[in-house]
Amino acid sequence: MSRYSIDQSIKTDSSIIRRSRQGGLQVKLPGWERLAAGLAGLLVWQTFASLGVIAASPSTLWQKFINLLIKGDPLYNLTLIQMIGTSLATLLVGAGLAFALAIPLGILFGYFRSLNRFLGLYISLCRPIPPMAWIPLGYILFARLPQPTFWVQIMVVFVGAFFPCFNATAHIVQSADPLLIEAAQTLGARRQRQILLKVLLPSVVPGVISGVRSGLGVGWMCIIGAEFVGGRMGIGAYIWSVYNIGGRMSEIMIAILSVGLVGYLMNEGINLIGRRIARWYSW
Repeated sequence: MSRYSIDQSIKTDSSIIRRSRQGGLQVKLPGWERLAAGLAGLLVWQTFASLGVIAASPSTLWQKFINLLIKGDPLYNLTLIQMIGTSLATLLVGAGLAFALAIPLGILFGYFRSLNRFLGLYISLCRPIPPMAWIPLGYILFARLPQPTFWVQIMVVFVGAFFPCFNATAHIVQSADPLLIEAAQTLGARRQRQILLKVLLPSVVPGVISGVRSGLGVGWMCIIGAEFVGGRMGIGAYIWSVYNIGGRMSEIMIAILSVGLVGYLMNEGINLIGRRIARWYSW
């Protein structure tokens, strides 16, 4: 084989296989393979619908999806965008509060081992508790506030989004390369504050972004479940409501697929932000 053909082969393979930040190999699927997977899924779905295994075909759901998107559900006088927007607003409030606490607390826990040993017990006790288990306590705590269900949903999202972000941040700080700290000390950084602000914080940005991405994903799942108990008509409350009034299969499937689509877009959006902020990291 000639040198030219070897170089061409390497260039072709490098578009599919690239070396990750940790030194391993990542396989990057071409776009046509994702498209083929999607079309195959639609074909299987249409086949099951034709056989009567699934009630609604993709074409039927698409028509109803467009109708819900533009005209809305006449029973609730709300469009799909309005219901998703209501759920997203609750998510952003609860997750925003969670990140505002989880990121600085995770950095402190990861850097100061004594703080980790002192308060780590409380984190370890609360972390395994499912976010939904806090709903009864939330109703007791917020019973005297206006719209207590709204505050309960905020609480559930807060708990769900806090721990993934906190764990990722604390872990990335603990895993920081000690050579960076030694190099900073050699160059004159003597105070803990200097090392924390000038060395550790820039190096932990990818881990923090990954924690935010995971926290948003868990928080999105939590708000959908929390809306089952009532409150404003978000997309989760809509799923539960159309089930209770007669099991409207098409509307339920559209709402569920919309939840997945919004979650996917949020994940890709965070990845895009991460690639902009931390260009050196392999996303």
